Amino acid sequence: MLLFLAACSYTPTVAPHDVGIRDLTLEGATVDLSVAVHNPLPAAAQVDAGWTLLLDGTAVSTGQVAGLGVAPSADTTLHVPVALRWSDLWSVAGVGGRPIPWRVELELAGHTGLGTWHVPYAHDGELPALAWPDVTFVDWRIDRIDTSVVAATLRVDVARAPLLDLTWATYVGTVPLAHGRVARAEGPTELPVVVEVGRSIEALQTVAVAGLGFTVSGHVETPLGPLPIALDRRWTP
Repeated sequence: MLLFLAACSYTPTVAPHDVGIRDLTLEGATVDLSVAVHNPLPAAAQVDAGWTLLLDGTAVSTGQVAGLGVAPSADTTLHVPVALRWSDLWSVAGVGGRPIPWRVELELAGHTGLGTWHVPYAHDGELPALAWPDVTFVDWRIDRIDTSVVAATLRVDVARAPLLDLTWATYVGTVPLAHGRVARAEGPTELPVVVEVGRSIEALQTVAVAGLGFTVSGHVETPLGPLPIALDRRWTP
């Protein structure tokens, strides 16, 4: 009975510990929200943590992680992975980017031999302004034609943010034309195109009809770390 009364008299408390980026992908990021749980009870607990992520006051995603261990009569740091989708961030911030206030609301449920305790917790912060690069077609320039190859230059404009370790490929319709890599692309950028004559002339003759496809992969440096980028564009020069 005394143990039961002690369990009812003391409720675990939660304090902020740290926030970091666990993973970055093309779809979004996993934010590692860690909290310090002070458990005054003489009983260990298995904790289920339900979370809701709000961007600029709007709930955009929810989730739950189960089976987090909390030691008896001790402080324990719990790590809760919170999923952030870039599509949600861009819809709030716009492609140009602006700082976005965020909030994670947690509901911790600790299951013990003495019963279940519930502790709500909320953590607020601000995401830095992020800019998504925009790649637009400028024009083609034929540099050289001989009996074996056609050498040309594809001119594009990379706006809003520089692309690093850029790997690119061009297509006419679905037929690959050329590919390459540059260390950095920012503003007006020239990309070399060198292909065999037979293939290139046939492809170039159909550009106006089939259009020009252009794929780009690389990353941008952000306050969150290197953010992977993949773009797919189609133009009719």
